[in-house]
Amino acid sequence: MNYFTSIKNNYYFSWQIELLIESFKSHNLQNQLYISLDSDEILDNCHNLKNHKNIIIGNDYGGELNKPCRLLEAMESNFVGLPVTLIHPDMVLKNPLNKFAEDIICSVSIDDDDDDDDDDELYLIKKEIVDNSYSFLPIGNIVVFNSFNSIIFLKGLIGYYNELLLKQNNVEKTALFKNLYSFYNQFSIKLEPMESTLLHNEFNSNFIHYKYGVPPTFMKHKFEETHPYEILKTFDATDNLKYISKLVEKLVF
Repeated sequence: MNYFTSIKNNYYFSWQIELLIESFKSHNLQNQLYISLDSDEILDNCHNLKNHKNIIIGNDYGGELNKPCRLLEAMESNFVGLPVTLIHPDMVLKNPLNKFAEDIICSVSIDDDDDDDDDDELYLIKKEIVDNSYSFLPIGNIVVFNSFNSIIFLKGLIGYYNELLLKQNNVEKTALFKNLYSFYNQFSIKLEPMESTLLHNEFNSNFIHYKYGVPPTFMKHKFEETHPYEILKTFDATDNLKYISKLVEKLVF
């Protein structure tokens, strides 16, 4: 399994990518992580990134479009091959993903009940689209592109990004939601609980997503010009906090 993410060229993303790479190194999977950058200027601030093997300078498609467009760019240039998992830089790898049989695999919302049946959740997606209601978005923040059919899915996803960005901001989940509905009966799709938060305990996820942080002590948006490593090293209230604390201790900074 390959993994792909895209980052902007600033300090805010530099400490996040250092932590992400460290989590892959802890599983000896750093060579399966592919990273798209704005430019190589960011390397000066990043020990792990500077020594990372799979780096590509991506085109600037503008804001939220960069992540899916740069993934397509990387796939079409043979920089990264299938299967590939699209992840966020504010994640750390906890348990590597297993193989899947389906074309597309999406993480379910970290607030969703992981005991629900996949077909029921996919039906909810279809119903919400038909009813033009977005009150409930059961999908999370990770997408696995597992087959050649998934390239078609990715191109459709980019199409919805372009359409929605003309009307609103923060389109990632809505675009994925609509695209899942478009390919609902064409490709095999699976919903999988792949992510958890820092506050989850005894939750055997593949990734820890620290988007929501640990308010008020740690909220990532407050660290645009400095890193939060010293704070993260002190956490031990949950299994996930202990895990990320140990990763920080291994960092060179």
